[in-house]
Amino acid sequence: MLDRLKGPLFMLVFCAGIPLGDSMMRILRTSGISASQALFMEHGSIALLLLPFVWRRLKGLLTTGSLRWQFIRAMGFSLAAIIWIFVIPFVPLSQLFAIGFLAPILAAIISVWLLDERMTVHRLLSLVVGFVGAMIVVRPISSGVSVYLLFALLSPLCWAFMVIGTKRLSQSYSHLDLLFLSTGSLALMCLPNAVLNWQPVQAQYYVFLPSIVLIGMVVHGSYILAYKFAPLTRLLPLEFLSLIFATTYGYLFFKEQIDVWTFVGGVIIFISGLYISLRREQPGGIVPSPMDV
Repeated sequence: MLDRLKGPLFMLVFCAGIPLGDSMMRILRTSGISASQALFMEHGSIALLLLPFVWRRLKGLLTTGSLRWQFIRAMGFSLAAIIWIFVIPFVPLSQLFAIGFLAPILAAIISVWLLDERMTVHRLLSLVVGFVGAMIVVRPISSGVSVYLLFALLSPLCWAFMVIGTKRLSQSYSHLDLLFLSTGSLALMCLPNAVLNWQPVQAQYYVFLPSIVLIGMVVHGSYILAYKFAPLTRLLPLEFLSLIFATTYGYLFFKEQIDVWTFVGGVIIFISGLYISLRREQPGGIVPSPMDV
């Protein structure tokens, strides 16, 4: 019985931890820290912690014949994270996580171009349904268009490229290697702007950085362990809990109102992404989460 619960429990830790880390990142951002500085401090720290574990393989990681896919994956990850953290002070957490569910739908469509996969009726249907859900979340007619929310839509698009890159590289690289490459590349990309716009961290926020790094390590490890102990078909539906946790944290920490239409749109997008993911992936495989940045 306990073995059957391990996978779902690790997934629960992941779903609770991702929006918690983003909530702390929002507080850092509202204190005057730029997105590039916040991401450099977080992911640079994670890369340094991982360096001793990949040091002996480092040269091989950077000189293999898969540099094209490493570049696609690194750029997708980095741009998705930068956009996500840039808009996080301006977009309610519930809306941000709802549109994050677009990533697997977009990955299924883009893979037709990058991986020469077939365009099927199921993919087109998933894209149309996901678009309807996104429009419900954004609601451009009833509530006016938020520039930041529209900009946030680019994050799952970039993340889709990261998903495809991970799919191509996961057979040749361990998850630890891929985590080091993605965090290291993001830290390097953010470094120039972080240095140019560096702001001292106020004393009351000193605890935030180690906490964010710890949460990031825990949620990533939990995500990998969840799929080690349970099949994809049991775990993917549980990822919707991340929207519930995001909504809860938004209400508790930032007094954000609970929006029924955001939930409706999020459910539609999630079901569409769940449908296309379950059709594309083999049970037991690991699908990169759209929130795991």
